[in-house]
Amino acid sequence: MADPRIEKFAKTICKSLDIVEDDIVLITGTEVSANLILELQKEILKRSAYPLIRISLEQMRYNFYKYAHEKHLTQFPPGLAKEIEIATKVISIESATNPNQINKIDQNRINQWKQTAGPYYRKLDFVPTVVSIFPNLRYADQAGMNLEEYEKLFYDAVSIDLEKLYEDYHPIEEMLSNGNHFEIKTSNTNLVFDLGDRNFTLHSLLINFPDGEIFCSPIESSVNGYIRFEQPQSYSGKIFQNLAIEFRNGEVTQVCSETNMDALQKLLKTDSGAKRLGEFGFGINPALKNLTNDILFDEKVTGTIHIALGDAYVEVGGTNRSLIHFDMVKDMRGDGVILVDGRVVYRDGKFVI
Repeated sequence: MADPRIEKFAKTICKSLDIVEDDIVLITGTEVSANLILELQKEILKRSAYPLIRISLEQMRYNFYKYAHEKHLTQFPPGLAKEIEIATKVISIESATNPNQINKIDQNRINQWKQTAGPYYRKLDFVPTVVSIFPNLRYADQAGMNLEEYEKLFYDAVSIDLEKLYEDYHPIEEMLSNGNHFEIKTSNTNLVFDLGDRNFTLHSLLINFPDGEIFCSPIESSVNGYIRFEQPQSYSGKIFQNLAIEFRNGEVTQVCSETNMDALQKLLKTDSGAKRLGEFGFGINPALKNLTNDILFDEKVTGTIHIALGDAYVEVGGTNRSLIHFDMVKDMRGDGVILVDGRVVYRDGKFVI
């Protein structure tokens, strides 16, 4: 018998994407997420749409980066290109079981493939998309929980009332969008940026589950100051402990990490956009109160902010382009203050307007 929580989640995803008759829904995932993919297939068929399912084995990603020839890294698979071309909706389900799978792969090979794949995936920028995970033991262990506890956290977080969340936070979304100069301050952070005529948003065409963030793309050249992250940050399987970043006129001028400094420096040299800020956001999911060491969750935790180096969101006016989008989360509960145009709007992890 299927887990009713999985059935409900599949329905939630299809509802959020507004899947209708004759939609072509591209679903990607690994074999570990098969139970959710099967429920999605059933729900899409019930809606008289067409599920287009691409399941990969987790080991395949390592094999590709390890053994691919130059031609494999520089030529996009024509079959997948066709699927991207015809898809009207996209669902991506991650369920990795080994976080270290590619952490020793040469970042240059990864970047080469991303450069090849970039133009094809950019075609999906304005195709309604859902990105999520499927709970497993690895995610539970990473969060310091047993699987039962983690599954409860996950299904609670993806079941929040998004309409009520929007109703509660729409005035804050408007207030932030009407501001220009932002100051983020803690005992070890003093970061400023301007928003200009751009805006914050609660929703975008790219929907993450769990959902629950308000985000923007700052004016690229306006970012100045420094920020430090107490929580370990990760990208492509590499962990960065006690990470600190300094900006001047929109560009990273100095970075420091107790671990993987070589990998961090290489990451920042990916392209000209990798050293610029692509995103700033607040976590507002009421079901998420503790950090789990997973960015999909942690950037939604109430009381946190997050920034991302690299690619910016076009739908909120961002213009920075990069092969990377490196999200980093900072807990503001305790001594965090954010000012907008000189007025305190956020203190100790809570909006105060």
